[in-house]
Amino acid sequence: MSQPLFFCFAPCPRGLEGLLVQELETLPLAGLGQVLKVTPAPGGVSFQADWAGIMQANLWSRCASRILLRLDKKSYRNEQDIYDIALAQPWTDWFDLANDFKVDLTALTGRRAAPTEGTRTKQPPPAGKRTKPASVSHLQSLDFVTLRVKDAVCDHFRERTGQRPDINTQHPDIRIHVFLDDISCTLYLDTSGDALFKRGWRLEKGEAPIRENLAAGLLQLANWPERAAAGLTLLDPFCGSGTLLVEAMLQQLQVAPGLARSFAFECLRPCPLEQWQQVKQQARQQIQLQPLNQIHGSDIDQKMVYRARRNIERAAILYGLPENLPLPTVAMSSADEKAPPAPQGLIICNPPYGERMQVQANRDSVHPAPEETDALFSHWATQLKRHYAGWSVYVISADMQLPKRLRLKESQRLPLFNGPLECRYFRFDMVSGSARHKPSQDSANPGMTPA
Repeated sequence: MSQPLFFCFAPCPRGLEGLLVQELETLPLAGLGQVLKVTPAPGGVSFQADWAGIMQANLWSRCASRILLRLDKKSYRNEQDIYDIALAQPWTDWFDLANDFKVDLTALTGRRAAPTEGTRTKQPPPAGKRTKPASVSHLQSLDFVTLRVKDAVCDHFRERTGQRPDINTQHPDIRIHVFLDDISCTLYLDTSGDALFKRGWRLEKGEAPIRENLAAGLLQLANWPERAAAGLTLLDPFCGSGTLLVEAMLQQLQVAPGLARSFAFECLRPCPLEQWQQVKQQARQQIQLQPLNQIHGSDIDQKMVYRARRNIERAAILYGLPENLPLPTVAMSSADEKAPPAPQGLIICNPPYGERMQVQANRDSVHPAPEETDALFSHWATQLKRHYAGWSVYVISADMQLPKRLRLKESQRLPLFNGPLECRYFRFDMVSGSARHKPSQDSANPGMTPA
C-alpha cells in the first residue's frame, strides 16, 4: 500500500545546498520509500517524500539542519487570518494531547521566499529567530502572531477533546514552524525535533565550535569519503573539541549520523513506526567497519585535546562501534610545529577567527588581526611549505585576506556561511619548496569554484 507524499523543506548552511541535493537524491536506500523532485533554494532544498523518505532524510542527511513537512500555505492580511489558517489544521490527527508543543515564527522581510538558515544581515534569519517585518506593518507584532498560532492549536484540541496540550519552549515533543512573507503564511511540522546537527555525541565543547552539519559539508567538499577509501590521511591541526574528526570518522565508516538520536516524527500519529525500525536496521547494515587511525587531530590547548578525545570515545560508544576498533588520534601540538603524520594527505581545519581573533569580516574588508595571529599564520605557512609537500590544505575562514596572511596562492575558494558569519572555504595545494599554485587534480566537487 503506497504512502502519501508530503511537500518538505530541508534548511542547511548557505553554500551547502548542492551537497544537500546530492544527499537527498541518493535516497531512498534499499527501495524503502520515496524522495522526489529535489530542488535547491537559497539556504535549503525542497523535495517530496513519503514517511519512509522523511525518516531516511532525517537519519542520513549530514548537511541538513531540519526536515520540515509543509502543512499549508495561504495568503493573509492580518493576525486573524493567520489564526484561521492554523485553526483549520487537523492537529488532533497529527499529535496527541499528551504531546507538548512549541511554535517558532520567522518573517521573511520584503520578499517571498522559502525558509532559510545561516544567513546574513538583510536576508531571512534561521528558523526560530524573530525579526520585525519591514513591510508587514499591519501585524501588531510577531510575538502576538506566535501567541495566536498557539491559541489556534489549543482551541482546535479543546473543540475536539475538551482539553488543550501543554506548551514547552525548551524541549517540546512537537515543533510548529510558521513562515511569513509579505502575503503568504506557511505552516510546517518539524519532523526532526532537535536540529539535525545535534547528533547526540558532542557534550564537550570549545569556545566557538563549528556545527556538525557544516563540518560534514567541509569534509564532503574536500572529497574526504573518496580519499579515505583511497587510504589517504586526514589532519585537523586546530581540532578544538574534535567536531571535524568525529564527522570524518562517521563518513569513513558510512555511519548514518542520526543513528544515535531520536526524532520528532516518532511522536506524530500518522508515522508508521514499524517502518522506522526497518529503516534503522538497514542503516546499521550499511556500516563498514575499518581502522580510523588515519584521522589525526591536534590542538595547542590541552583542555581541547581532552575534550576531543572524550567526544571521539563517546561517539564510538553511541554508534555501537567495537571496543577494539582503532579510533582517530589527538595530540597536543601547535599547528606551526605539527609534523605531517603521513607523506601525503589532506588538512581540513577551522582555525580561530571572527570574534575569537578580533577579525571583523565582511564582503569588502577585514580589520587587521592581532600581531600574534599574523605570527601564527606566518609560522604555520612556513611549516606547510617545508614539510607538507603533496598535501591539500582546506581552510574555512571569515578572513577574506587569509591567502595573503599565509603567503599562499589558493587554488579554489567557495563562499560558505558559518552560522550568520560569511566565510570562504580556501583550498591550497602544497608544492615542494614553494608556494606556487598547483592545479587541482580532483574530479572535484562542483561546489568548489572560484568566488
